[in-house]
Amino acid sequence: MLAGEPGVCEKIKIMEGLEVTLWDRWDIEGSMSTTIQEVITQIEDTHKGLEVRDVYYGGKTILMHALLSSAGQEKNKKQILDSTVHA
Repeated sequence: MLAGEPGVCEKIKIMEGLEVTLWDRWDIEGSMSTTIQEVITQIEDTHKGLEVRDVYYGGKTILMHALLSSAGQEKNKKQILDSTVHA
């Protein structure tokens, strides 16, 4: 390996049969009207057994399971899940 080449990236085991690295990317099929819930469903259907709990966009938190699962947050959670990913 040359000095300017990157080293091997660490693989992290998320669940049996699914390992990811910092550089992995999952492409999602969708349109301007695709909702956060549809993206979550697509990921969970593709990777059976995986549960999406938090959603981030860059450094911005979009959905945080721990906060939106408490009593009285049902309306806020539904509003976020029904929002489009394009917004």
